[in-house]
Amino acid sequence: MRVNKNMSIESVNSINHILQFNAVLDVTRGELQEIYDKAGMSFEDFRQIMTNSVDNFCADGNPVGRLIELGGVVKYVYKFSDGEQFMEISKESCA
Repeated sequence: MRVNKNMSIESVNSINHILQFNAVLDVTRGELQEIYDKAGMSFEDFRQIMTNSVDNFCADGNPVGRLIELGGVVKYVYKFSDGEQFMEISKESCA
């Protein structure tokens, strides 16, 4: 499923109480590094942006937040277009 012009969700798995989204960025590590270098940013800036987006699951009215409150975990695994894994983010609590 296409999320935006730069990323798609390749698959979604449910393992016990963990809901895992496997996302693919439409660039390689080198291409992303070049984009961020030109913008004066780092991979850490990107990691923070992605972490903030997962934190939005706990926003008022988001039903995923209820899943987390009941003990579920939402996990995103990001990889580059060439298959190299980039990062994982888990949301285990809305506190």
